[in-house]
Amino acid sequence: MTSGPDEIPPIYCMSAPANEPRRARMRRRMDEVGLTCSFLSTALTGGDVRQLVAGSGRTEPAGFEHRTAAVMLGHLELIRRFVEETRAPHGIVCEDDVYLRRTIKRDLPSIVRNFDTRGLDVLLLGYLWPWRDDEPGYRFCDYDDELWGTQMYLLSRSQAIHLIETYTLDWALAHWAVRPFSPDWIITKTGRRARLSPMLAVEEGEVGTTHAGQVDFHRRCAAAQYDPANYL
Repeated sequence: MTSGPDEIPPIYCMSAPANEPRRARMRRRMDEVGLTCSFLSTALTGGDVRQLVAGSGRTEPAGFEHRTAAVMLGHLELIRRFVEETRAPHGIVCEDDVYLRRTIKRDLPSIVRNFDTRGLDVLLLGYLWPWRDDEPGYRFCDYDDELWGTQMYLLSRSQAIHLIETYTLDWALAHWAVRPFSPDWIITKTGRRARLSPMLAVEEGEVGTTHAGQVDFHRRCAAAQYDPANYL
């Protein structure tokens, strides 16, 4: 698969095979905006990562988070598929619990052209942001290390190759004390970066944790960004 300057990058979705209701919902939303996506073929659990570490012969660092590492390895698997299955210059990864901007298919080609003009490595198309942006048109904004969320992001091919060649499980075990093996700490914080405003993908607002602060933050972000007139 290749893509020209006005074509849509291949899209990959972080969705566990066992969670068919979420996959079906994302298929429906992609269909409604005229896009397609490929889903994660296998999903590692924290227990799987624990076994991988044990079988590697390496010493596991204190506090190593197996579940977070499993999520990161899932993202890397999708990025690897983009590199190996296509020759496209850009790829998109998204989560499976996001609303999509109704005009995403129309808007993506010009956004990709601006991505290239600015020489970016990663552009966040969906992230956690508890403030509403009602200004017309798209803006490419800087962000600092306190911005979180990988609801949807666009990568250059060169950045994708760098990520899968650099951030292995061995790297994670060697660097855990200084840098968590997490998409929020690596994929969104490595290279020349920007965030798109308004977003192309907005999360639904529910999160699989009992941490009250995180639950509240995710819901506030969804409430601030979601508008049924713009997203479905």
